[in-house]
Amino acid sequence: MYEKIINIDKNSYDYLKHIGTCNHVESLIQLLKYTIQCDVYKRKEHDYVIN
Repeated sequence: MYEKIINIDKNSYDYLKHIGTCNHVESLIQLLKYTIQCDVYKRKEHDYVIN
C-alpha cells in the first residue's frame, strides 16, 4: 500500500513537471509571436520613413 502511494506521488510530480514545461513552452511561443509582431511593425514603420 505504501509503495503504491509513493508511486502515485512520483507520477503526479512528473505530471506536474510536464504541465509546467508545457506552460513554459506555451508562454515562450506567445512571447515569440509578440516579438515577431513588434519586429514586423518596426520594419513597416521603417519602410514608411524611407518612402
